[in-house]
Amino acid sequence: MTKTPLSKLSGLATLVLISVSAFAQNRNVSISTFTSQEGRFRVEVPGQPVFGSNQINTAVGTITVYSYSVSSNGCEYAILYNDYPSVPSNPSAVIDAVGKSYLAGSQLIKQANLTLNGNPGHGYLFERGGYRYASAVYLVGSRLYQVMFQSPKSTSEPPELGRYFESFQIL
Repeated sequence: MTKTPLSKLSGLATLVLISVSAFAQNRNVSISTFTSQEGRFRVEVPGQPVFGSNQINTAVGTITVYSYSVSSNGCEYAILYNDYPSVPSNPSAVIDAVGKSYLAGSQLIKQANLTLNGNPGHGYLFERGGYRYASAVYLVGSRLYQVMFQSPKSTSEPPELGRYFESFQIL
């Protein structure tokens, strides 16, 4: 698997590794490997994800967004995916549109181009309201993947955060 690491978001890996407080270091979090055959991905998460789905209207019609989410120690981890009716002719435009939706009303901290097995992606670190977010977005053919994390700004990043993002694989 070839992957441009999310750590390319200069400062994200540093934030994750340096800002771990004594509180975070003493938390006992059980990490497990979760595989979604339907979603065709694998990721390491702190707990058992809960499945959900939602229909949304887009410029290309109504699509279903599938999600797997986990709450752990006040933090939220989520993997979302959806399929477009066909492979987008301009993958960068699709990924940029997702990024713009994230950043509306947010303060961008870092952004970087990413790749996953040669597929285009973007990484974002941003803040909105009282929360900090990190997200990696990949377009693989006609499927869009969003690997997301949310925590209160007052909470230090958990030690498993880097592992979560780095473990995401397409099957």
